[in-house]
Amino acid sequence: QSLRNAGYQVDFLDYSFCTRLDELDSRAAGAGLVGVAISAAAKMSRADIVTRHLKSVVPDALFLAGGAYPSIFPGDTLETIPFDFVLVGEAEDSIVELAGAIANGKDTGDIRNLVYISDGRVVENPRRPVPADLDALPFPARDVVDYDSYLAEGMSEYGMITTRGCPFNCLYCKPSTDLIFGGNIRYRSAENVVEEIVQLAEIRSVRKLPVFFKDDTITMHP
Repeated sequence: QSLRNAGYQVDFLDYSFCTRLDELDSRAAGAGLVGVAISAAAKMSRADIVTRHLKSVVPDALFLAGGAYPSIFPGDTLETIPFDFVLVGEAEDSIVELAGAIANGKDTGDIRNLVYISDGRVVENPRRPVPADLDALPFPARDVVDYDSYLAEGMSEYGMITTRGCPFNCLYCKPSTDLIFGGNIRYRSAENVVEEIVQLAEIRSVRKLPVFFKDDTITMHP
């Protein structure tokens, strides 16, 4: 949604219900920047297949990885899949900056949160501070999601988060959580959360909306 708010044309290619890789080729045509979200190591092989296919469809486009796994292992992501860039952490601002640099032919080397390979070496730019006011961020662009297909396949609720980060220091997840969200925890206001729920209900034209809050520690929200 940040890219759309900045005036860029964005299309969401969801391969979840495709039986062939080329089904969405016509929608990819003409793209200047292709972003691929990777949530976990188990998704790397599929991301690799889709990325290599789309590179054959739009060979002049630049390819970007983001999400949880690239935020934790940006070097491995770049060395495994032929991406041009990785954006780590919370990148609502960085992706708009990157798109602007690409559109205007400017150097991308100093963009914060950006990771890339230069002269065979992985370069990790400094990260920008995480946004303190989560209410100032746009809601996810839910109107681009084919929820009807997901519901038909058994989806029973709509995911949402009210916080980012975690205040605890559990060894099994805290180091990774910090690389994705930064340290500590930040909260959305109750009014902001309700506004997103209402907006989603209006998009779906329903009055009853099952919501699954996917916060790391939902009980920490005051």
